[in-house]
Amino acid sequence: MPREKNDDQPRASFSSNEISRILRELETLVIQGDQSVSGYPISYDLLSLIGLLAYSGLRPIVKELYALRHADVDVVSNKKHPRLVLTIRKSKTIPRSVITQAEAKNSYEKLIKARPYQSEEEFVFFPDFPDRKRAADVARRQFKWLLRRLDLERDKWGNGRVLYSLRHFYVQQRLAKEVNIYQLASNIGSSINTIERFYGRFPSPTDKRAAALNSGDKSSPKNRNANPPMYNDREILALHAEGRSVQEICDLTGQSKLKIELLIINVG
Repeated sequence: MPREKNDDQPRASFSSNEISRILRELETLVIQGDQSVSGYPISYDLLSLIGLLAYSGLRPIVKELYALRHADVDVVSNKKHPRLVLTIRKSKTIPRSVITQAEAKNSYEKLIKARPYQSEEEFVFFPDFPDRKRAADVARRQFKWLLRRLDLERDKWGNGRVLYSLRHFYVQQRLAKEVNIYQLASNIGSSINTIERFYGRFPSPTDKRAAALNSGDKSSPKNRNANPPMYNDREILALHAEGRSVQEICDLTGQSKLKIELLIINVG
């Protein structure tokens, strides 16, 4: 029987220093206000878009990022955990709420200060383009131009970088902080299996990881392997009612597929 080819490769991403370089250069260009790419000025649209992607893990696709309206953005000015809560109406998988990091909140607030919106139904990014595919194309071209300008088009393995690489940066940084993988999967609208295949196998070379390797510390990360949050039967059925598949519920709750299927059958 032929062996199935394994295409699991590290996703092109950025380092924290590279993200800082991108944002600094872009802010300088925005303030100067005399640079255009693809017939559209380099503006706070691109600056805030990059900040949001890098610190939320959103997908840079028409159904998700470019469909975002101001009505979908809740600003939470909590002193301990400032953040945005984004309502994703449509997605590659299922609708969801996304909790961002504080940096994404800062990026959004810069945008609305520079260009106050007229209606909550106005698109957050590149609202001058009713055709959202056109908005996505302009953002893609401007980002590619910016990476070329900074000589950041490829990572150290030679993989080409694109806007999706900002999502990969977010996931890798969260894993490096040892966040709960179940919560992370739910936040980015993905599965634990996908995260483990494409990110967990290629961990970031953090100081903590280096210390553990060099000291011979064999203890496993306390959060990564922690038991998933407990879900009662009512909460599991609520996930099913939201349209989540049995496998997604398994990944999120840590319950067996058989148990979940029996619970759904008994209720039905």
